[in-house]
Amino acid sequence: MDKVAAEFAKIAGVPKSIKLRVYYDEALQRITKTKYDPIIMSEGALFVYLLQNVFVEHPEIEKKYPPGKLGFIINDITLPKPHTPLFNGDVIKMNAAC
Repeated sequence: MDKVAAEFAKIAGVPKSIKLRVYYDEALQRITKTKYDPIIMSEGALFVYLLQNVFVEHPEIEKKYPPGKLGFIINDITLPKPHTPLFNGDVIKMNAAC
């Protein structure tokens, strides 16, 4: 993942990348088969774009949990809105226990 980000950074006009981690609760881990996903996005990315990426990677989550049935928190303090900006190193926790 770091190699890919470094290569993109060399290309003129490509936005700087940020690295995030999305952690899943036990219910979501049964779907994702992983405790967390490392994700690379463009600097200035919004929470809604991250959510879209998660749903593309794990479409079963969106099918099983309709809007309002998932909970999210960024860096253990921020309850995100769709337009919440993301920053390098952010940790997003996603849970189905809502």
